[in-house]
Amino acid sequence: MFFKISVFPFHLWVPDVYQGAPAPVTTFMATGTKAAAFAFLLPMAVLLPSDAAVLLAAIAVATMALGNLGALVQTDLKRLLAYSGISHAGTMLLAVAAQVSGGASAASVSNAILYYMAAYVFTAGGAFGLVTAMESRTGAPVTIESLKGLAQRQPLWAATFALFALSLGGIPATGGFLGKYLVFSTAVQAD
Repeated sequence: MFFKISVFPFHLWVPDVYQGAPAPVTTFMATGTKAAAFAFLLPMAVLLPSDAAVLLAAIAVATMALGNLGALVQTDLKRLLAYSGISHAGTMLLAVAAQVSGGASAASVSNAILYYMAAYVFTAGGAFGLVTAMESRTGAPVTIESLKGLAQRQPLWAATFALFALSLGGIPATGGFLGKYLVFSTAVQAD
């Protein structure tokens, strides 16, 4: 199960697979499989003892840290989004840890994860959709360098991608920010 949701230490395959797969396949892998994995994991979390919450929280923090640090050095956009997805899996795992600890209500955790997953699926799906469009237009992989001047060439694409990136980063006034706020508030409730 952890392999599918790409959390530490099982996250190393994600950037290579995302980079090598066609962009539409990557879009499905980034959104659909992660949503399905957490939809399965959340109800199964009640079977774990409350002592497992500390281990889950440590895995979640390590996953978030490694995902964000790995994204910093990427030049290929699909690899960057892969590391972002790893970090997002860690964030959702933090909410699962809050539920396992018993300190946060199952309803608040479910609501937080559902909102977070909806925001993530929309923004990651949109970002990968734009990467698909850019790859099909140029016939080459999309890199950070190839985004230079996008606002002059395709202003709507640039504005939309910026909005998706801001939401994935959890910047205020975006769905990603509210989702992260809800997840972290459940973790605070659970101490």
